[in-house]
Amino acid sequence: MKQCRVAAASTIIGLVGVMTACGKHEPPSAPPPPPAASPGTPVAVSAHPSPTPFDGAIPAEGGLCALDAISGASADDRTLVLDSETIFGGWAGDAAKRVDPSARLVLQGDTAAYSTPLGAPAARPDVAKAHGSPDLENAGFNAFVHLKGMPAGHYRLLVVFPGTGTSCDFHRTIELVSG
Repeated sequence: MKQCRVAAASTIIGLVGVMTACGKHEPPSAPPPPPAASPGTPVAVSAHPSPTPFDGAIPAEGGLCALDAISGASADDRTLVLDSETIFGGWAGDAAKRVDPSARLVLQGDTAAYSTPLGAPAARPDVAKAHGSPDLENAGFNAFVHLKGMPAGHYRLLVVFPGTGTSCDFHRTIELVSG
């Protein structure tokens, strides 16, 4: 008898939930974004920018930064496949302990350097607190990069802050190899 009551109660609760959900008139939500490519996964078409040549000298060191992850894994020196999509995640602030909206991720190779925007700022209250600067509240970034148009080789990773004419070295390198 108890099993029947539990089953009946569960059925009624389920029906009420379905009826309640059917009665809502909310606008449809946007479709979820496509999943990020795994590190080294070649893609045919990319919505993410490819690095462009970086002209000029790397400015003097004078900012704060940390590279936390590369495509969701450790930011330790990595090997990546050319023509793959990669996400560089971390935080960066210029010499004045502010977020520079024009900051660029730079990949400096032996013969050439390339850069790409850091992307939209992300909340990093831990960084603001650690450095005593509320201006660093949104110092986080996730730079989505399509590694295309660059020669294979080793690249040093750093961020350049055009607003203050300074840079910050992540002290990380990647090796780009043909897929």
